[in-house]
Amino acid sequence: MEVINGSRYLLDASQALDGEGRPWLVVMAKASWQIETRDDGPPRLAEVQRGFLASDLFEGEPGLSAAHIESDFVFRKQACDVIFKGSAHAPKGRPVRELEAGIKLGPIQKIVRVLGDRQWQRRLGGFWSLGSAEPFLSLPVSYGNAFGGLYTAEHIQSDDPKDFLAHPANLVGRGYAKGKFLSLLEGKLGPNIEAHNERVDSPETLYTPVSLGPIARNWAPRLALAGTYDEQWRNEVFPLLPADFDERFYQCAPLDQQIPFPRGGEQLVLLNLTPGGGVTPFTLPSLDLPMVALPANRHPVVLHPVVDTLVIDTDTMTIDVVWRASLPLSRGLHEIHTVAAGSICKRWWKSRVYGAEDCGCHGVETDDKDLAPVDTALVDDELDSESEAA
Repeated sequence: MEVINGSRYLLDASQALDGEGRPWLVVMAKASWQIETRDDGPPRLAEVQRGFLASDLFEGEPGLSAAHIESDFVFRKQACDVIFKGSAHAPKGRPVRELEAGIKLGPIQKIVRVLGDRQWQRRLGGFWSLGSAEPFLSLPVSYGNAFGGLYTAEHIQSDDPKDFLAHPANLVGRGYAKGKFLSLLEGKLGPNIEAHNERVDSPETLYTPVSLGPIARNWAPRLALAGTYDEQWRNEVFPLLPADFDERFYQCAPLDQQIPFPRGGEQLVLLNLTPGGGVTPFTLPSLDLPMVALPANRHPVVLHPVVDTLVIDTDTMTIDVVWRASLPLSRGLHEIHTVAAGSICKRWWKSRVYGAEDCGCHGVETDDKDLAPVDTALVDDELDSESEAA
């Protein structure tokens, strides 16, 4: 399979299987744009592009810390995940004990409360409370700083493997404990991130953890979408997915950070999430990306890529955009001769589709006047021929 990239973005084509084992062509594109702190013209591509992530990016040890960004390689998504990676910043660079931070984009208007470090204290009568928050200038917005936690028998020097406690929605967080694990909280830090409308005041209450990053695959509520992997599945279905697998499992963003596929031009607003704090607006660039698959039968199929992942990274001040398109196959990738995206040479594309003479430009190495969006390249060629005949 030949992949021709006439866009300014990274491009990848691969095969994936659906729940019934049917092969699909999956084409992805990815680009990073610079977040400007002032309005000085249209969005510009970042000098350093992140590239496709083949595995998850963690803030610490993989599996034992919060994920910053998940792998780009999934089959498909039903909505666009909006993920934030970075820190909350005090307005005007002045230390605060507490602030609100959030994202507004399309139907998303999510605000979280960010607090400085606080320690759990045991009061008279065995009650627990959090001390006063320490002042801070910036603090990572991560599930590692949100309410949650995990304890094993080793934490209490027990030989009983049943001595285990975990917050089902955040195994890497802090502040959650009950029963025989409560004593471990003395002097330990509580959560730095809370829901803007709910205060954490008890370690034993199962508060819903809040952050702006991805939810791990083995956390609630995402885990429930993965399906049932039991003996019947192992004997009769493996290696395919179980019948009760839900494709919403592919979505890594919290439900309140999933939006309809953006088209470009939408206004993004960040509150206290960029250095210096305050409000940072950003207009999404045009997200139109022409894309065509040419099967071995030479009948072009126009693909319709959608933007299903946006990663807002204020550590690098960039926004990553991932497009994805798919096409069902009968047997495999050998059915596809060429995948092309962006603007390509009209004469070269005609040679691929009709078997005409190849101009030798490899699709993109030609003058701008000979280029056309791949989904209209044949139409433009026919119009040019009609104009010459007239």
